[in-house]
Amino acid sequence: MTAIIKPPLADKLTAPGATKKNSSKSEISGNNFLLIPNPSSTKLVLLFSGTYKSGGRFDFWNVAQALKTSANVLLLNNGKNQWYQQGIPDFGKTLADSIAHIQKLAKELRATEIYTVGVSMGGFGAALFGSGLNAKVLAFGIDSLVCIPGSRSLKSMHPSTAIDIPDLKPLLISRKLNFTLIVGEMDILDLYGAARLVGIPGIKTISVRGMDHGGGRYIDKTKGLASYIKHFIHNEALPALNEEGQALDSPKLVERLYEAHCFGIDAKWDQSLEILDPLVKSYPMSDIAHYSLALTLIKLKKYKEARDHLNFVASMTPDFISGRFYLAYCLRMEKQYKAALHLFFDQLKEKPESAPTLFNIGSILVSMDKLNEALPFIKKAVEIQPNKKAYSQKLESLTKNKVSL
Repeated sequence: MTAIIKPPLADKLTAPGATKKNSSKSEISGNNFLLIPNPSSTKLVLLFSGTYKSGGRFDFWNVAQALKTSANVLLLNNGKNQWYQQGIPDFGKTLADSIAHIQKLAKELRATEIYTVGVSMGGFGAALFGSGLNAKVLAFGIDSLVCIPGSRSLKSMHPSTAIDIPDLKPLLISRKLNFTLIVGEMDILDLYGAARLVGIPGIKTISVRGMDHGGGRYIDKTKGLASYIKHFIHNEALPALNEEGQALDSPKLVERLYEAHCFGIDAKWDQSLEILDPLVKSYPMSDIAHYSLALTLIKLKKYKEARDHLNFVASMTPDFISGRFYLAYCLRMEKQYKAALHLFFDQLKEKPESAPTLFNIGSILVSMDKLNEALPFIKKAVEIQPNKKAYSQKLESLTKNKVSL
């Protein structure tokens, strides 16, 4: 059944900047929102996009299409990467303005249950708005404290941002939300962000082994993201995740991993090693400890030692593609070319547009004196990442040697 929006609601939302979409009379939108009403539902689901979405572009598009038959759906983006600190640009100039606007919208839609969902920056937005709207929150991989060393918010937040709420922790302690946070154990920043919130009443934290920052992708692949979120908005138990981990049970582990990570940011690899080597001995079954140690050893050019830890990671979390990438890289650096090629080609099936994988394949073929075979891989790597100096230099070298297809 196609929902037809009532004129009073359409009038309020189309001024200013909002436009009705030609594809459906039920949808109205602006640069930073798209509303799909469902008059038969009392549920309103807010889907918060992550970074670099503007001009009517949104994450969770397929999820929205699956949810619209059972809920009112509001897709949101932040325009500039302001971590939703100033709210939604189409809905006022402040967070308070935007929350008031959505409260008014919910009343117009006769929605009595509000749910917020987001990944990364969108997850931060889901928590911010969820606290103001007394909503039920589902988030994946967030900076619970923004702009700390190495964080995505520090790297990507727009300079215009006025950071009024740098830390979600005090907010969540005071509001006691129904908040589920899912993070990957192979992303130390997400793990650290979640560890800070463990034990706060109302918050359920789940860490997943072998998963990195792509929580939404992982859920979609293993459970179906739309199906998973449907359980969430129908207040049903969320499906169990097969790779649910235990890293968040060890706050000291997470704290020390983040400390080592910070040394790595400053290229202080020896100091990082001093933390990680004993940490692996204390937590021998921690995939992220082995992986972090391996990356540090690679920086120190200790490839065989790194490979031993990456073998453990690959066996315990075989779907973690970055672990297999660095295992292949170590084999390449040890001149185990055939074994390295096997792994890299296997990864190329999963990520055919991965410039690092293409470049490594090309480099191995160069080392094996298969220059003509190497050239298309190097060329494609340069096409994908034209600003990567090592890639363009390798291509230039091959071209000077008059290698041809």
